Amino acid sequence: EDPALLQNDPRYGDLCPNPCININPSTSTVTCPCPTDPTLLQNDPRKGGLCPDSCSQQLLNSSTSIAVCPCETLPAKQKDDPRKGGLCPDPCSKANLKIDTTTDICPCPTNPADLENDIRKDGICSSDQCGAITSTTPIETCECPKAQSDFDKDPRATGLCKCKVIFESTPNGTCPCPTDPTDLKNDPRANGLCKCAIITSTTTNETCKCPTNSTELANDPRKDGICKAAIVTPGDEDPTETKPGDIDPDKKDGDDDDDDDSKGWRKILQYVVYGVSAVMVVTALIVLITLFLYIKCYRGKETVIYQKPQGIEMNN
Repeated sequence: EDPALLQNDPRYGDLCPNPCININPSTSTVTCPCPTDPTLLQNDPRKGGLCPDSCSQQLLNSSTSIAVCPCETLPAKQKDDPRKGGLCPDPCSKANLKIDTTTDICPCPTNPADLENDIRKDGICSSDQCGAITSTTPIETCECPKAQSDFDKDPRATGLCKCKVIFESTPNGTCPCPTDPTDLKNDPRANGLCKCAIITSTTTNETCKCPTNSTELANDPRKDGICKAAIVTPGDEDPTETKPGDIDPDKKDGDDDDDDDSKGWRKILQYVVYGVSAVMVVTALIVLITLFLYIKCYRGKETVIYQKPQGIEMNN
């Protein structure tokens, strides 16, 4: 039987078999929906495929039972577990922190009091190793982070390190786009946020839209070229529009001579057509007159022939 039909059968689970008893990895979620209970979901053969994994980062929460999703044993994974410090151990707690715990798992404290209690204070978190960076730590001593995730966590991000490292997403309101072509070329925002930082007379409208504000347009190097018609007000005339009586600047004197010659030939052809038409009309009139005279003459002869016998008979 069709499992989908069985699902709607009133005898489902009683006289008729339950299609969801024997689920396999390809069982449709329409026929057998994914369980909402984490325990049942973890035992569903479709988890991680048609059904989500209850132990995935998206579904894991601080109250997920360790019977369903056991705690991680690796510090690198423990740090991302929402149950750390509760149901699961926190790799950065004083009890679990080790002298070789890396800073990408447990960053060095920036607070001097917390640093004093950190087992790594004389090692990777010592001041000469840039482990305890504060907002006043000179960038000559500890350079600004090159990775954005680390940069955002650095206490000097909005101070000493501001604009020292530029990322593709750095707003130009925070760090203005370079106006020097060489500097702009090295800016990661050159083809993004800063692509219109330097506009030349040949910069296309598709690349950087022409300003519609008259003040901005006045400062645009394309104002007399590509952007000349950017602002159109009532009464403005299109400089490219040709008016009646205007002389086309692209037109050469030779073109005028050609036009005069063509006009002369057109007149000659017109006269020829008129002459031929007149000859045809005169010819037609002559034919009609000739035909008329012929018919008239022919009828006169017939009358004479019919009248002569009558005259002879009378004489007799």
